[in-house]
Amino acid sequence: MDAIARQLNKARRVLDAGDIQQAIAIARELTRKHSRDADALHFLGHTYCAAGKPSAALPYLRRAASVSPDDPQYRQTLAHALAEIGLIEEAIAIARQAVDLERQCGRPSADGHMLLGSLHCRSGSLADAEDCFAAALELLVGDPLSEETSATIAPQAAAAYNNLANVRAERGRHAEAVGSYLRAIGYVANYADAWTNLAATLMVVGQIDAAADAAQRAVALAPQQVAAWLTLGNALSELGRWTEARRAFDTLLARDPLSLPGRYNRSMARLALGEWSAWDDYRLRHGVEPTVGIVTGLPSWRGESLSGKTVLVRREQGIGTQIMFSGYLPDLANLAGNVHVECDPRLQRLFERTMPGIDFAPTDELFSIRGGSNAEDRSETVQWKIARPEVEVAIGDLPGLLRPANNVGDWTEGVTSPRLVADKGLFRKWRERLSRLGPGMCVGISWRGGGTTTARKKRSTTLDQWSPVFRESGVHFVSLQYGDCRREIAEHVRRGGPTMHSWDDFDPRDDLDDMTALVSALDLVVSIDNSTAHIAGAVGARSWVLLPAAADWRWQLDRGDTPWYPTVELLRLRASTEDWQALFTDVAARLNRLVDRRQNAASRVG
Repeated sequence: MDAIARQLNKARRVLDAGDIQQAIAIARELTRKHSRDADALHFLGHTYCAAGKPSAALPYLRRAASVSPDDPQYRQTLAHALAEIGLIEEAIAIARQAVDLERQCGRPSADGHMLLGSLHCRSGSLADAEDCFAAALELLVGDPLSEETSATIAPQAAAAYNNLANVRAERGRHAEAVGSYLRAIGYVANYADAWTNLAATLMVVGQIDAAADAAQRAVALAPQQVAAWLTLGNALSELGRWTEARRAFDTLLARDPLSLPGRYNRSMARLALGEWSAWDDYRLRHGVEPTVGIVTGLPSWRGESLSGKTVLVRREQGIGTQIMFSGYLPDLANLAGNVHVECDPRLQRLFERTMPGIDFAPTDELFSIRGGSNAEDRSETVQWKIARPEVEVAIGDLPGLLRPANNVGDWTEGVTSPRLVADKGLFRKWRERLSRLGPGMCVGISWRGGGTTTARKKRSTTLDQWSPVFRESGVHFVSLQYGDCRREIAEHVRRGGPTMHSWDDFDPRDDLDDMTALVSALDLVVSIDNSTAHIAGAVGARSWVLLPAAADWRWQLDRGDTPWYPTVELLRLRASTEDWQALFTDVAARLNRLVDRRQNAASRVG
C-alpha cells in the first residue's frame, strides 16, 4: 500500500469516528501534496459535503472528475454537491454522464438512476424522473431473484418504489401510486416514509379507513414524523372521530409547535368538540389552504376599532358557508363606517333584501387585477371600482373576531344565526303552485351534495334509498335538488316511485331567490348536508338535515339541533357512512307522525 492510500485510509477511519474536521485536515494536506490524485480529491470533496459545505467541495470534485473522467462515482458525488447549492440543471447533466459511463462500462447501477430521478423531481421533470426510477427498479428486480438476493436489494428496491410512487402521485395517478407504495412496503415492512406517503395518497382516493390504518402504522414506526401525525389527524377527522383527531394533532404540535397545518386542522376538531376559542386558529386556513380568492393587498382586520372605516368582507368557500357566516354582518356594520361584502352573485339580491344598509356585490363589481393574478405586489395592481377600503376580513373569520372566546360561554352564546328573507311575490307564486297539488303536506327533498369527491361519497344518497320515506301517503314530494336530475327522477318514477314535483322554470342552482321562496312556502324540507340545508335553515323553514356518521365540524358531535339554524333538526347516521337504511326508516317514521298530527289537527278544526 502506497503512502497516499495509507493517508486516505487514516482519513476514512477518522471520518468514521465522527471527526469531520480532522478528516478534512488530513485530506487537505494530502491534496496539497498530490493535487492530481483523483481519490484524494474525491474524498476531500465528499467530506466537505458531509460537513454541510457543498460549495467548498465543488473545486475538488470537479478536479477529481477531470483527472479521472471515466469514473462514474466521481460524477455522482459532483452532481450531489451541485444539487445542494441549487445548480440543478448542471447536476442533471453530470448525473446523466455518470449513468452513461456506467452503461458504457457494462456496470449500470440503480444508484445512478435513483440520483438522476431525484434531480429530475427537483427540476419538475416528473416524466423523466418516473423513467429513471423505473430503470432503477428494472436493474434491481427485473429478473427473478432468490430470497437471499431479494433481501440484499430490499432497501434499495423499497426506496425506488417509494420514489416512483411519489412521482405517480404528483402526476395525479394515485391508484398506481398506491400500488407502488405497497410494493415498497412489501420489500421493507417497517418503511415509515412509505406508510406515511401511502396514508396521504389513500386520503386522496377516498379510502379514509385504510388511510387511518396506514397512518397509525407510520406513527408507530416513526413517532417523531410530523407528516404521519398530520395525515392521521386528517383521516380521523374525515371519519368523524374528532376526539381522536384532536389527540393526533396535539401530538403533532408537541413535536412541531409551529406547524400551521397542524394548528389549522386541529381547530376544526376543536370546533367540532365545542371549543369556541378554536376560531383563533381557524384563521390559519388562509396560509394553509386559502379559501379566499385574489389577494387585494389590504391589511387584514384583527379586531381593532373600525370606527369610521370602510371594511371589505371577502367571500370564501361555497354558498352554504357564505350563508352560515352572514349572520355576523349586521354586527360588523354597527362597528364600521361602511361595509362592502363580496358575495356569490346568486346571493346578492337575497342578502340585500335581508340586510339593507350593507353593500353586497360580486367580485367584478368591487375590484379587478391589472396585469393578471400573478402580480407580486397586489396592492399596486388592484383596480378598485369602489372607494378603496381600509381593511378586509374573510367572512369565516367573523365569529372569532366579533365573539372573542373570553366573552363566550358556549356555542349558543357565540353563534349569530343567519337570516334570509324571501321575495314576497315569489313566495305567493309558490304558495299558489303548491296549493294546486291538492291536500297534504308539501315536503321538499335534496339528496346529493358535497364539493369534493370524499364529501360527495359521504353525503350523497340515491332516490332508491329514500324508498321508506316515499311510502308515506298524504305527502307531495318536491325536488329541491340542484343540477340536472330529470332523468334520475323519471327513472325513479318509472320504477314505481311517487311523483317528484319539479318545474321547468325552477332552477335551484342558479336562481337562489326563487329557491328561497319555494323553500319558505314548503311545509318541511328534508335534505342531506348541502347548500339547500343552509338555505332552509336561514329562511326559518322546518328542516331535517341528514348527516353522515362523519359529519362536518360545523354540526359538532351528537347534537340533534344546531345554534346556526334554530328550525333545523339534525338526524345522524350512527353506523357506517355507506348504510343509510336505518336513518331513512327513522325519517319515514318521523314523517308519518308529523302527517298524523297535521291530519288530526285539521279534523279537529273541521
